Amino acid sequence: MPGKLLASLVQDLRAVLDRDPVTTGPGLHQAVQVVVADAPACVVADSKGQLVGASLIALAVLGHTLTSIRRLNVTTLAASEEVKSVEPLWESFLRERRQSGSFMLRRKDGTSVRTRYAAQANAVAGLSIAVHLVTEESTLRD
Repeated sequence: MPGKLLASLVQDLRAVLDRDPVTTGPGLHQAVQVVVADAPACVVADSKGQLVGASLIALAVLGHTLTSIRRLNVTTLAASEEVKSVEPLWESFLRERRQSGSFMLRRKDGTSVRTRYAAQANAVAGLSIAVHLVTEESTLRD
């Protein structure tokens, strides 16, 4: 299921950027946010892993605002038990361009949430998109 949602988001973002080809900075981030805002739990990162956008559902699940999530990167979003695996997973992700599996994310309050995800690297304008579906609530704190 995350894979189908991912394909739809990538297609929608490409269509928006084809109509208005913003390629960098705040304009690109705003275009991303318009597309992903109403999507299921979705986060968007640039090629360095810095988060640039997230759906409203992802923000609610993770307890963040758009401003606070944009301060995070893929490592700081990972739950403590996942941090050691982030770098090799990210490198593999960029090399293979696609990835899916299970991953624990860290909420703003320090608790963790297990997700199933599908992601595509450099999907549009150098941005990587991941769709996360919550599979298990956890009250573990970092």
